[in-house]
Amino acid sequence: MTGTLICLHPEIVTPMLYGYRLVPFLTVLASLVIPPFAFSVTPNLDESYDDWCKDHCPSFEACSERFSDNYVDLQVKIGLNEEARNIGIGQDLVFDAYFGKTIARQTFHTQFVLDVAAAVGISPCRLYIRNISSYNRDIVVTFRLYSVDVTVVQNLTKIVQQYPESDLYSSEKKVSKFIDHSVGLVVHKWDLSLILKYNIGVIEGVAGTQREYLNEGGERWCEDNDYPKTAYCDFEWQFREDIANALHLDSSALVEVLMIRSMGRDSVLVSFRFIPRQIVESASWISALVSELNRQVSSESL
Repeated sequence: MTGTLICLHPEIVTPMLYGYRLVPFLTVLASLVIPPFAFSVTPNLDESYDDWCKDHCPSFEACSERFSDNYVDLQVKIGLNEEARNIGIGQDLVFDAYFGKTIARQTFHTQFVLDVAAAVGISPCRLYIRNISSYNRDIVVTFRLYSVDVTVVQNLTKIVQQYPESDLYSSEKKVSKFIDHSVGLVVHKWDLSLILKYNIGVIEGVAGTQREYLNEGGERWCEDNDYPKTAYCDFEWQFREDIANALHLDSSALVEVLMIRSMGRDSVLVSFRFIPRQIVESASWISALVSELNRQVSSESL
């Protein structure tokens, strides 16, 4: 397998690779590193103050003290329509220099947390918005999950891709229904991309396909169906095996394909995720994997 590695966490990326802005997807991902002015908001959860809040922590400060580094930062892009931009929760959120009036911003934070927590089935006390930034006429929301739970991350990745069937996109949801499923869920430090010399139609198994991206990986379609013999599932399985073997991982389950985007006639961008087994050592473990993968890609030894 030959390709170009695109790292999505600039704090460990080499100067040669840093700054790649190949498609809007990567441009959004490049904003993952939380800037110094990032903030945290504890929503007014009222009746949503549940047993988890009572038994663990009811606020960002309390969760930060209790769980320390046992968290993961996530990111989604939200494309507000014209109505949402100008009235209700979206009013002044994007175009004001400080992303809206305090009350509008607080309402947005609270509703986002409640929407996502309800859709994935967790306590809202586990989620905290860390940053909101503008992206063209949309917004990018970075939020934190306490404590790290791979299953929760996998489930949220899946339901973000399941548009419009997912509960995230139900008409009752005031914020999450605007999440851009074509970007998906990004996990800070876990996600990377490789450019491969492949035609997306060959991967899909449909000659002359016009699809811009394949999101079966994020939906966990192959795994949920015991990897049926399809062109796409064969590709996904082989990709995971190749990465696992190249990096001497003991299981391809530590590598998950998220999305495959067409980069032209004979080129695709494969976005994938490393799944850490030990959360405490996840940053150093993934950093080492990225360094080795970058070395192999640069030397075309993968």
